[in-house]
Order: sequence, then C-alpha cells, then structure tokens
Amino acid sequence: MAIATEILPGCDAAGVCVVYRGDRIDTHATSADALREVDRLQHELEEGPCLDALQQYDTVHTYNTVMAVAAGVGLLLVVDLGRRLRREEAVGVEGYAVAFAIVGALLTVTGLHMTLTWPLAPIGFPFDNIVFGEPALVFGVILLAAAVVRVWKSAVLGVPSPGQRADDAH
Repeated sequence: MAIATEILPGCDAAGVCVVYRGDRIDTHATSADALREVDRLQHELEEGPCLDALQQYDTVHTYNTVMAVAAGVGLLLVVDLGRRLRREEAVGVEGYAVAFAIVGALLTVTGLHMTLTWPLAPIGFPFDNIVFGEPALVFGVILLAAAVVRVWKSAVLGVPSPGQRADDAH
C-alpha cells in the first residue's frame, strides 16, 4: 500500500476493498489506520467516494473479452484462408466472406462503442479504448471490407472464387 502513496500525486493513504456478492464490502488492507476508520464510516453511512466509485464502475460496460475472442477468430480465419490459397486448394471464399462479415460486424460495433464512450466514462480506464477499442474497430472494418469486396466481385463482376472454374461461377 505504501507504494501507492509514493507514486500517486496527492495520495496520502491507500486501501484495498473487496466487494462480495450481496453488496458486502470489506477493507482488507490500508496504508494508514485512519483510512480504515474512514472506510468503516463510508460503509456505515452508505455513501462516500469509495462507494460512489464502485457504483459508477458497475455502469461501465466493457467488451475486452468479446473483442479478444472475436479478434482471435478473425486472425485464425485470415491465416487459414491464406494457408489454403498458398497451397492452391479450392476454397469456398463466400463462406469466409460470411465469417469475415460476422466477426467484422462484431468487432466494428464493440470497437466503435468502446472508442466513442470510454473517454467519456465517469470512471474506468480511458486507455482501454486505445488498447482494445481502436484496434478492434480497425480490424473489424478491414474484415467487413474484405467480405463486401468478395461478395461484390462475385455478384457484380462474376469473378469466380479461387480454385473455381469460370463456367462454374454462375
């Protein structure tokens, strides 16, 4: 706890509270005995900066896990498609286009939401929009663009999928 008071400007005391199910909150460690008393009063009066921060944190929505899994799926799809094309295997590109569209839409929506709302969140980690939101948004847009281009090439231009003969395309 003492390191928090050393590295955070204006921090005179620090503590760790654990929130249990059923709204029970316990202070487990403090850098000063006075802070333990302040926390006890906050819990007794059911108000104070610690409790306000916990309530605000409950309203901040994060999509880090969803974005990480979707990005992983998207990367695996790209690698698998590249491997098949490199081996000159027949590839159902339309199936990949659908998968790219689904994963791309998920990443675009969650990345856009995080990028636009996290800097404005009353509490939380504003850097999350840079670490997770913006890359997810960019990768989602790229996947969506790849899906749209493939569908457009097939539907409008009649370009067959790799490994598909031109006379089989229609």
